[in-house]
Amino acid sequence: AAVLSSEILTHSSHGNFNNEIGLPLSILAMDGLCDVLVLEMGMRGPGQISALTDIAPPDVGVITNIGPVHLELLGSLDAVADAKGEMLQAVGPKGIAVLNKDDALVREQWRKHRCPVLWTSAENRDAGLYASDVSVDATGRAGFTAHFEGDSSRVQLPVAGTHNISNALLALGVGICLGVDLDCGAAALTAATISPRRLDIYPSQTGCLVINDAYNASPASMRSAVETAAMCRVDGQKLAVVGDMLELGEECPRAHRELGGQLAAAFDTVLFVGRYGGFVGEGLSEAGFPSDRFFWVAAVSDAEEILKAEIKSGDLVLLKGSRGVELERLEPLLERNNDHVDL
Repeated sequence: AAVLSSEILTHSSHGNFNNEIGLPLSILAMDGLCDVLVLEMGMRGPGQISALTDIAPPDVGVITNIGPVHLELLGSLDAVADAKGEMLQAVGPKGIAVLNKDDALVREQWRKHRCPVLWTSAENRDAGLYASDVSVDATGRAGFTAHFEGDSSRVQLPVAGTHNISNALLALGVGICLGVDLDCGAAALTAATISPRRLDIYPSQTGCLVINDAYNASPASMRSAVETAAMCRVDGQKLAVVGDMLELGEECPRAHRELGGQLAAAFDTVLFVGRYGGFVGEGLSEAGFPSDRFFWVAAVSDAEEILKAEIKSGDLVLLKGSRGVELERLEPLLERNNDHVDL
């Protein structure tokens, strides 16, 4: 939406209005001056994206990535891929897809549907639109140079996480498909905003640096959040306050053990909230993480005193968990310092 708005009258969905109720509400909220409508189409099972594309047939379709989400309902990663592939079926031969070439499952879905495509890549130069010269600042925000058909433009992202390079390229690709100049799109990305609690980095009144990614969690997004925290540079300790990753079905034990290993490599202290801390603890132990720096509690209310006792000025704190864990209830302890110069 930010890229398109730089040159086109654009309306976009609010927050995560991405289901059979939210998507029609997003459509009905636009006014008659709108030339482009940006919609998110979510799914938790097969046929759901198809139903949404029946309501709003896409001229340009995007799949950001395909990962292990909603496995309790879908059963397998292949089923997740097929459910997301419904977007490409809806695009058909008359539209165009903008797709992440770095994702093997996305490439496989395109081979099944073969719609017109603009490929993007954050890793290789064999895509129509690609990134080079990546840099990351002290708070995990990435900059890169975008290249398309001989033109190039520098992009500085205002949001954290190198995975957002892929998201930014997809946004630029949509803009290119609809006639937005590469320089205009790149400048618009510099000022783009995202929904609250999505890798929101800010200084707190306690003097620590907060990465608030408490909106939701999956194995892929958890890994990105941990990697972002690892890139950040602070004077104090790094403390992870993480919660259950839900709806993973049979993958739940393995995913949480792997999370333990990831946390061990990036954090000094881990505070886990939820049911699956035993699996996380196993992963931490296997990685040699000190047992006295791992705290496991059942509910957010039980985490408050531990967090109060642990955080100090100069520390980094990550908040990350599935919606059902409600880690946002810890935000009052990590209140944003609005007097601080923006990072």
